[in-house]
Amino acid sequence: MHIPDLLFSRDRSAHLTNWRSSALLSLAFVCSIGFGLLAACVLANHGPAGFDAETLRWMSTHRQPDATLILRCVSMLHNTAGVLLLTGLAGWLFWHRGERFWACLLFIAVPSGMLLNLLLKMLFGRPRPAGAVLDGLASGLSFPSGHTMAAALIYGATLMGAYSCIADRQRRRAAVLLCVFAAFSVAFSRLYLGLHYLSDVVAAMLEAVAWLSLVFVMLRLVSQQGRKQQRAMS
Repeated sequence: MHIPDLLFSRDRSAHLTNWRSSALLSLAFVCSIGFGLLAACVLANHGPAGFDAETLRWMSTHRQPDATLILRCVSMLHNTAGVLLLTGLAGWLFWHRGERFWACLLFIAVPSGMLLNLLLKMLFGRPRPAGAVLDGLASGLSFPSGHTMAAALIYGATLMGAYSCIADRQRRRAAVLLCVFAAFSVAFSRLYLGLHYLSDVVAAMLEAVAWLSLVFVMLRLVSQQGRKQQRAMS
């Protein structure tokens, strides 16, 4: 099977006018600039900025046992194993429906994005907030947030696929809102539990949007190039 056939069997991404390649490249550029500014702030301060400290203080004073339990479960569900399992499930559902482009987007963007995040954590070397490790729930470095990055990638890719594939407006809207809620729930859980600074979470969101946009454009270019070659040979 040729690459274009693999990526675009029953693909309807060409009709996703709000997500054209030029717009996504612009979005990736803007998000990269935002990430760079946050990273510069983190490096310059060598510690939590004012808004980071204020956010941590507010979360710690408003933490409730029931909410803590729920958000601990949300956070634990989106560890590395959980995210890869969710990625495989969502990708299989798209593949089973014949939407192979969106399956490939998930299978490529999520694992590679997680690896990118790990490299960035090692590069910046920012420690977690003091007292952040709650019963072994987190360890390692803080900037950018890995859980937030992974959740934004998987739910972002699923959102794009759902918007393209679901014809019914109400169901499409519900799917989009569910994906947005899920991604922000994971991000909020990391803040609420004191496991990350606000800048960690925002940077991870920007990183995820930029990376997902770039992978989407790359897949489109690969398919278009392959189709041109096929037409030239026929």
